[in-house]
Amino acid sequence: MKKLIPILLAVCMLTALMAATVSADDHTDPIQSFITEETTNPDVVFPAGSVPAEAGLTEGIHLPVHALALSMWEHDLSYDIGSAPFVWNALYYTLSLCGEMDDRAQRTDDALLLPSEAVNDFARALFAGLEQLPDLPAELDGFISYDAATDTYHLWLGDFALTRTVLDDLHKQPDGTFAAQGTLLALEDDSPLCSFRITLLENDTMFGFSILDVVF
Repeated sequence: MKKLIPILLAVCMLTALMAATVSADDHTDPIQSFITEETTNPDVVFPAGSVPAEAGLTEGIHLPVHALALSMWEHDLSYDIGSAPFVWNALYYTLSLCGEMDDRAQRTDDALLLPSEAVNDFARALFAGLEQLPDLPAELDGFISYDAATDTYHLWLGDFALTRTVLDDLHKQPDGTFAAQGTLLALEDDSPLCSFRITLLENDTMFGFSILDVVF
């Protein structure tokens, strides 16, 4: 399972209609070297066996960060876990990008089906402090729905802006959290679309961390 994330990244590059969420020179990225050296936590052992877990910050960081930043930029949203549109837009983007790689997912001709357990696992990584998912907002009708009979979410996947995210200046803060500067770039010419500051908390979630805040 620890080898799943690199495969996941490669598949997402080809199938998610997004750019890869890692930089082209990722193998020599000093950010990755820093994460490898500074964020190994033996207590982070998220046990869900069929999700892209166990990689921690080292390999999982770009997936949810890119999806979250893209959803916030496209919909002009602020990071607010009390806002149902914010929470569900970010989840929709994240699940569309890499939800199919979760072994609990099922694909039909026109939708991606995920049990609520899987959706909540992704939510825990995206939103530190979120105790319960809000009701689906009307704005996402036609994009995602919930079937109470099967306790399953149905996602109809759409097209996304061709972008990629670059993270710089990742560092551990005195309170034990991690902060980084992010830039969302247009894939066509690598022009910057927006920049943001992100704060991360290393913990026992499917990506090895949760996002505490994003400020554009």
